[in-house]
Amino acid sequence: SPALDTGNPADAFTNEPVSGGRINQGAYGNTAQASKSVGLYWDGSTNIDWQTTTNWTPEQIPTSTDDIIIPDGMPNYPVIDDGTTTAVCNNMTIAANASVTIATNGQMTVSGSITNNRGAAGLIVKSDATGTGSLIVNNAVAATTERFVTGNQWHLMFPTLSTIPTSTYTTEGSDINNNFYSYNEPNEDYWNTTTIYGTTGWTSEVGAGNIRTDKGYLFNRYNMGDNTFVQTGGNLEASDKVFNVSYTVSSIAIGNGVTQTRDYFDGWNLAGNPYTSTIDWDSVTYNGIENGVYFYDGANYQYYVTGGGTTPWDVGITLNGGARYIPSGQGFMVKVINTGLTHNTTFTIPAAAKVHNAQSYWKNINTEVPDMIKLSIEKDGFTDETVIRTIPSGATKEHDAKYDAYKMFAWDNTKPQIFSLTDDLTTYHAVNTLPEITDINDVIPLGIYIGEEGEYTINTIKNSFENIDIYLHDIAKDIYTKLVDNTSYTFSSTAGTINNRFELVFEKTISNINNTDKNNVLLFPNPNKGSFYLSVNNITDNYRVEIITVTGQVVYRNKFFGKVTNEIKINTVSNGIYFVKIILDNNKTITKKIVIE
Repeated sequence: SPALDTGNPADAFTNEPVSGGRINQGAYGNTAQASKSVGLYWDGSTNIDWQTTTNWTPEQIPTSTDDIIIPDGMPNYPVIDDGTTTAVCNNMTIAANASVTIATNGQMTVSGSITNNRGAAGLIVKSDATGTGSLIVNNAVAATTERFVTGNQWHLMFPTLSTIPTSTYTTEGSDINNNFYSYNEPNEDYWNTTTIYGTTGWTSEVGAGNIRTDKGYLFNRYNMGDNTFVQTGGNLEASDKVFNVSYTVSSIAIGNGVTQTRDYFDGWNLAGNPYTSTIDWDSVTYNGIENGVYFYDGANYQYYVTGGGTTPWDVGITLNGGARYIPSGQGFMVKVINTGLTHNTTFTIPAAAKVHNAQSYWKNINTEVPDMIKLSIEKDGFTDETVIRTIPSGATKEHDAKYDAYKMFAWDNTKPQIFSLTDDLTTYHAVNTLPEITDINDVIPLGIYIGEEGEYTINTIKNSFENIDIYLHDIAKDIYTKLVDNTSYTFSSTAGTINNRFELVFEKTISNINNTDKNNVLLFPNPNKGSFYLSVNNITDNYRVEIITVTGQVVYRNKFFGKVTNEIKINTVSNGIYFVKIILDNNKTITKKIVIE
């Protein structure tokens, strides 16, 4: 009843008592200026700091159960800029001339809902070179979100509002920037580092009305400096985000010297993080996609593959600075699982995946991963990494959607790259998860891409294998280097993709072999036509030789006497990879690989 409202509508909101006067009573109930629910309101009497008690009436910092109001007419409005403490509340109402700003180092969680009477200018998430503010909300609400972009560099991006005009990125004054693309998976293409063959999947979005929210974008401020883009239009994403993705079996033949299988190039989709906070990739519902996520940082691809298997092997794998936490508005590539047929599927980023994460973007988590070796190739300060690991069950020697990540090459084709390969040399892996090594010897092909002729270094970042020795074998020089943490091997190379220069040799006979013995055993020529020479220099008088297929079948046995070079002929076997096992007279064994063409 109007008679119950004894307050004066002309009075300032701050004159109303916190829990009296106009609690939804009478003609002025339920209006921003005339109604005050039990809770807290911002008066800004001291400064802009959310965490200062004297800025609130009553004087207490809101908790996650408090409803708060940010009213009109205050001397200061809150800026959340505490890099260590998360601002929290339950429901938040922002008046028609008020505002809340999350600074670049700020983070806020609203457990209930936000009523934003001012619109986009009432809720602002800032971004600059130091970072981007983090806001977790539970309802779709108008806001302004900023996106800092470094100039003259490619970025994978995703919109954090529902209807951002495309012109936000493609038009700057009178200038039109044509470097704004989505990726269309069904287009038939394949590539060799930076050269794309066929009908490219990269599709210009210049001239489109609004940025689509069903896929990510590729953007470059080519020949321009850094910039912070101010994004408005529509509402924040708050609910589960379901992506519709596809795998299209291409019919065009692969040529131009590209050796990968067709599956390597099909099924790539560009998606992204739609929220104004970090997401945890381990919380994603993968459905029909592989577990790996691929991010381009402007110089190289970064990777994260969710941990698989049982403890302690269930730790995620990171490469080149990748991590399980994906920043707000970050675009990323995912790969749909190959079923052998063209098909559509989905994956879901649940709202529960939203987290505040104070790490720098895509930074590693320092968790020990067992039975793993991480290598890098380096030149002039640029590095690229690869991982080979084993788990007790679930993995194969082929590509495993749950455990592996394909190799994606840097877009600057002058930069070196390193990767492992399947035995047939047709699948390139950045992360290669294999079955537990049970044989005495195992060999993994190691590939490199060299953009410019010169000197390069392969480094061992981490080797966590126990009871297994791992050697880097330079086949061209026939030099073995035992790989422990911080081991380096420097070599010279011509330019090109080189899949037959290096291999990793895994040996379970820890004390049985040393580098001197290995480097005194020579096989030449290699590759060969089934006839080659074996020289054992100064390490034994008598030895036996077995030649074994990759499946373990022995195709040759013989015994030799004296320190002489012996010719071995196995012309009747099929072309492929074979292991030459040399058993010395002291029962030491040395295994080398040969390729018969």
